[in-house]
Amino acid sequence: MSLIDNTTPGQQELSLEQKQTRAKNRIKNAAKNIYETVKNKHDQLWNVVWDNPAGLTPQEVIDAFGTDAKELFTYSQSLQTLLSEANENYVVKVTPNLVTINTDGSVTVGEPRA
Repeated sequence: MSLIDNTTPGQQELSLEQKQTRAKNRIKNAAKNIYETVKNKHDQLWNVVWDNPAGLTPQEVIDAFGTDAKELFTYSQSLQTLLSEANENYVVKVTPNLVTINTDGSVTVGEPRA
């Protein structure tokens, strides 16, 4: 028997239903892992802006992006749409402050929301 032979003596061929169940379970597990990874990464990035561990204000973080700051908010919105469509229990995050996306792509953080 070869070391790379994937068959085991006496191993039976899986039925169609067993193959389908395995495929379904692999896809469901992968989807759950993708969802959790995207959610965790989005949460981490959200916290870098709104609860910065280095003590930067949200405006200071956003200013680092210059006129590309609009993309930060566009990506965040897109990720949250994906997350909420994948899980009806996902709570969409709302910026704690009012935010203005300027015509040049920069972003201005305003007053805290009421």
